[in-house]
Amino acid sequence: MISLKNNSKFSIFILIITLIIISFFLLPRLTGGVRFEEILSFIVASMGIYIFLKYQLQHKIILINIYMFFLISSFFLSLYSDVLYVNLNYINWIYFFKYLTYFSFLIIGFFSGKQKILENIFVINVLFLCIFINFFWMLLQSLTGNYRVLFGSNEATSYGIRMLGEGAAFQVGSIISFIIFVLFITLFKVKKTIIKFILSFVLIVFFYFLFLTESRVSLIGAVLGVLVILYVRLKLIFKLISIGFVFLLVNIILIIGGFSFNTDNNRFTISGLLDSYNVRGQEIWSEPLLIINDNILSFQGLGALSHYNSNTNEMHNYYLKILFEGGIGYLFLFLFFILFIFYLKSKSSKYYDYFLLLKVYVLLLAISAFFQDSFSSNKAVIPMFFLLGYCLACNIFLMRNRDE
Repeated sequence: MISLKNNSKFSIFILIITLIIISFFLLPRLTGGVRFEEILSFIVASMGIYIFLKYQLQHKIILINIYMFFLISSFFLSLYSDVLYVNLNYINWIYFFKYLTYFSFLIIGFFSGKQKILENIFVINVLFLCIFINFFWMLLQSLTGNYRVLFGSNEATSYGIRMLGEGAAFQVGSIISFIIFVLFITLFKVKKTIIKFILSFVLIVFFYFLFLTESRVSLIGAVLGVLVILYVRLKLIFKLISIGFVFLLVNIILIIGGFSFNTDNNRFTISGLLDSYNVRGQEIWSEPLLIINDNILSFQGLGALSHYNSNTNEMHNYYLKILFEGGIGYLFLFLFFILFIFYLKSKSSKYYDYFLLLKVYVLLLAISAFFQDSFSSNKAVIPMFFLLGYCLACNIFLMRNRDE
């Protein structure tokens, strides 16, 4: 089915991508935290894995080789965890299946790029419709001061503004940042002044929503990502003016947003930052750092933090997490994967914006990874792997080939 040899199969693939987009932006998690789009992508990717691996053998894409090696290493680190610990409650395998799910989105993205799905007007309309539905839901929350999801659990223990079906602050902050990047890049492509004006207004409001998530790393990453887009897209004088405007806008949002917070829970104060650092440094990072300091070549296995700290399975520093779990080699393997994404270049100016979107979003996740387990955060990472597969396919299939 995924080789798309006829129009009916292509239509089915369009429908699948549409369902994935709708589920990703609008629907809640299912039982056990699994998402519908993850199940769908896993099923579809498994149907196309043989064809995908044939392309990989033919083109020898180094990024895919690195990630496959990372995936294999993660599998054996999960087995290692089973040998060492009896109290992980399968958290090691949950992490492994997260990484496997990301690989399925890379495959889906690859075949989407081969078929130029993101140039399909129906898919584009669905994407922007989902974005604007969330826009109006967040606008309603900001006007009423009642932050909640519409579908699924209210996640009362979380904080900040929510998407329709997602309440976790970092996940919401990451997706809002992704939406900001999409809209910002689109702003440079549209010709009509009225559309530019509408997009500019929506962008400013989304920046305000991002502030209301209280996800500090997402706000920092989004600002830096926008500055990168401005630097790439504008001439020098306009770069300076636009960069100044972005900093002014962020300051205005911080001032206005200050009125929106309960002063007992202001994560943007110095004391709030210090509290977060102390929680991470004293309660989460201390023992892993001691173990690593004893032997930097040692590794503890996937999900090992749960054995040493029964209160959490999140390291809140992804680089420390994989160093602790897999040792220095595992960390370098992942860093090579990220660095090769930044090195990736478009072979055609037609697809340059996809590569730019991919890189600024990876930059956001790489910055967030110092304080969040960002690269094992499903909702946040899915767009990255889909775009990566899409960009790799765009470089291979510069012209639409006949279906095999």
